[in-house]
Amino acid sequence: MLTGFLGVGKTSVIIELLKQKPEHETWAILVNEFGELGIDGSLFAANCSEEHGVFIQEIAGGCMCCSAALMLPVALNQLLKRSKPDRLIIEPSGIGHPKQVVKALTSGHYQGVLDLKAVITVLDARQLSDPRYLENDIYQQQLQVADLLLANKSELYSDTDFENLKRLRESNSKLGTVELLVTRNAALRYEQFAVTTASKSIAKPEFSAIQTQSNPLALGLASKQAEASVPKASPINSVGYMEQESQHDGVKSNSWRFDKRYVFDSQQITELLTKTASLRLKAVIITQTGLLSLNRINDELSQNVHPMMTPRSASEPQSESKIEFLVENTQSLMLNTQQLLACRIEQADED
Repeated sequence: MLTGFLGVGKTSVIIELLKQKPEHETWAILVNEFGELGIDGSLFAANCSEEHGVFIQEIAGGCMCCSAALMLPVALNQLLKRSKPDRLIIEPSGIGHPKQVVKALTSGHYQGVLDLKAVITVLDARQLSDPRYLENDIYQQQLQVADLLLANKSELYSDTDFENLKRLRESNSKLGTVELLVTRNAALRYEQFAVTTASKSIAKPEFSAIQTQSNPLALGLASKQAEASVPKASPINSVGYMEQESQHDGVKSNSWRFDKRYVFDSQQITELLTKTASLRLKAVIITQTGLLSLNRINDELSQNVHPMMTPRSASEPQSESKIEFLVENTQSLMLNTQQLLACRIEQADED
């Protein structure tokens, strides 16, 4: 399991690992997003496919152990049954409760099916100087469950940030025994995470993942725990786009979906979205240059262009563009659909 607060780079870490996946292994990824749209799943899909042994399942619309708790066993069981993976990687929401997720994964029907290895906590040491993070209960939980600390984005650290990271480990007896890896731009080697361990309590843990045992009976029992289906996103209407708004835990989500007929100008859409004030921006957008991904938090923007992979069906991630902003409940987002449509450069013919 990879946990960590909003904006620390969990998704980038997983994408880097996907590039290094051994060809003979099958991986499954369960990703939970606070917002209503499964944007991370689209990013993973841009870097892998089921044909290459990677299966993806999303849980959107809140923390997988709270507002979306009922969907955790359903989504997990479906993913295990569909993929029968050698390795399962779980990415909880950045504001999810990791202790409850660990409890769910190590109890009940999953005993004998899943072998929980190390929990990796990804952090950005620049946050350690801000009391808003250090005094946050979820942030503290993420530190407490860590079997390995991954200090990401170190190319942006100051001397003070490195000193705060050192002080954090010295002031916490548990963290002092946990292995620390420092990375730049999530540039990781798979071998750093694939160290074999005999016990989860050993300080030098295995790759933060869950591995399924080859036990058809146990897997069958787990799959019967929840036979309902994970709700799928509503089909986009005939116009080709739709807007959604929702609220969870004091945070409001404003989101848009556009089907593949809407191709956007990468420069125009980037300028429009990045100048719109919000707590968080996440987007995957079909543009003339490829699949554009935008991720902004605390005025720090990361953006990438991924090659477009031809989706096999309209339900696959790259068949549409997704844009989502998180704002405080009392805040109004200064953006509307017409502004977004003005950034469109063409409307391609449907297949």
